[in-house]
Amino acid sequence: NEQQKRKHMGNPVMYRTWLSLAVVLWLTLKARVEGQKPNVLYIITDQQRFDAIQRVQEELDGYKGKLKIRTPNLDRLSRDGAFFRNAYTQCPVCGPARASMRTGCTIERTGVQTNPLSDSENRLNPKLFQDKIDALEGLDQILVEDYGYLSEYY
Repeated sequence: NEQQKRKHMGNPVMYRTWLSLAVVLWLTLKARVEGQKPNVLYIITDQQRFDAIQRVQEELDGYKGKLKIRTPNLDRLSRDGAFFRNAYTQCPVCGPARASMRTGCTIERTGVQTNPLSDSENRLNPKLFQDKIDALEGLDQILVEDYGYLSEYY
């Protein structure tokens, strides 16, 4: 049953990424029709394991009776915003992971496979994917160019 579900969904990473993007775009379009734009804050932390949030530690059996770290702001954000329990990254390195999340494409498609490759002049096999790389659009780019949002990336 689980295999059939996975086969039906295709690539779970791409499915979740596009589902997230679809929800944000739907909210944006809905608000635009109503004459207002929702605020969208997308936070990604670096150098952090999945269980480096107190809320997650409280849900895991391995942390029962043990000292837990205090992350009140991340706990509050995860309670009041979106929290993905079954997220996956194709590459646990900052630049490639962010490029995949922003575009919904794999690291082979974006060409960003290591942090130094985040710079366009350093991408692997640039000729192989150049047309695809040039056509990539990130969620932030779509929101800025098509919907008049202000976007910052730190």
